[in-house]
Amino acid sequence: GLIVSHGDTGHVGGAAEALMRLTPTVLAHPGIESRSPGLRAALIAGAPEMPVLRAGQTLRLDEGTTVSVLWPRAEASGPLADDSCAVLLLECAGRRILFTNDAGFLAERALARDFPEMRVDVWIRGRHANDLSGQEEFLKRVRPSLVVVAGEKRLPQAWRNMAEAGGARVFDQAETGAVDIMLLDDGRLTAGGFLTSPEDRFHLGNGNPP
Repeated sequence: GLIVSHGDTGHVGGAAEALMRLTPTVLAHPGIESRSPGLRAALIAGAPEMPVLRAGQTLRLDEGTTVSVLWPRAEASGPLADDSCAVLLLECAGRRILFTNDAGFLAERALARDFPEMRVDVWIRGRHANDLSGQEEFLKRVRPSLVVVAGEKRLPQAWRNMAEAGGARVFDQAETGAVDIMLLDDGRLTAGGFLTSPEDRFHLGNGNPP
């Protein structure tokens, strides 16, 4: 399947070609009301199943793997695609990977309020075009072991210091390039950057997070 987080061209511009080349059976997307040409092209290209992402949904990928949709909710509104982008929680092999994509202050505040114990192993975060994101309160709620940061032209050193002080390893894609994450059946997880050395890979042992 292919999951599209929101209609920003930088995120979804290649979706139609991906559908053509990879022929996924499911295309999950944030809604046909998007003005994004890239998303509209993907919807025209189509897939056998095309569920619309809304908070409260759970997509079951196999017996042990689920994707929970945490956002957008009814209060998600605004002129930018970032305001209503999907926030997704992937759970597999005892691990939890959170994708906040380009969600901003409104989404982070709501999630911190409604999921006060939302501990995750990996947080993959983008950057809202205009709004605050990656707030300290939210970081303390999710307490990741690894943070992959995308969309920051220059990640503030103070933010990196804050994340590392909380025990997280930070991969800034401006420095690492694409990041691959490998999750094994026994819960072991590794991650590395395209531009970093193999010796610099991140490793997380097996078993459930504390």
